[in-house]
Amino acid sequence: MCSWPCNWQERTFYNDAADVDVFVSNAYQLKILPGTVIECLIREGQFIVLRQGDNKDNYSCIKVINVCEDSFVVIQTPIYQLDSPPNLCEICTPGKLTGKPQVWVVLGCNVPKNCPLGNSTENICNGCEENQPNDDICCSSCGMANSREENKSTYDSYPVEENKSTYGLFSRGYYKR
Repeated sequence: MCSWPCNWQERTFYNDAADVDVFVSNAYQLKILPGTVIECLIREGQFIVLRQGDNKDNYSCIKVINVCEDSFVVIQTPIYQLDSPPNLCEICTPGKLTGKPQVWVVLGCNVPKNCPLGNSTENICNGCEENQPNDDICCSSCGMANSREENKSTYDSYPVEENKSTYGLFSRGYYKR
């Protein structure tokens, strides 16, 4: 049984080099927007054989390298038109995985939190998304906006420790001994 990685499912990813959005609608299919559907045919770890085309006779292999939860790198073979589905070892060979590495990143929210939504494909940000520079700008208001996330602010979150200064230990007098 072939399925896309769990952290891909029900998410939209973008590839700058190809200038395309990919929506992984379920565990077995992804859609290159607006209308191309690609099926997961065979998966063995990082290697996935893809099937696509009107007659479902176009095949390719990708090797997936996770970078983090919200991005990954793909190396792909060319697309081969075949009369019958290939097995994994026939198509996922080093000699065929010759494509340039492509970086895919999750789009996530795509509208700033205080802006109106324009259409149903837009997703409003709350200002405290993961994997963004924080610099303590997100404060307790994010706890309310993200009920599943804890307050990400580190301000006032460290316990006050007793004086641990080494000032007195290594003063000028210490070195003159």
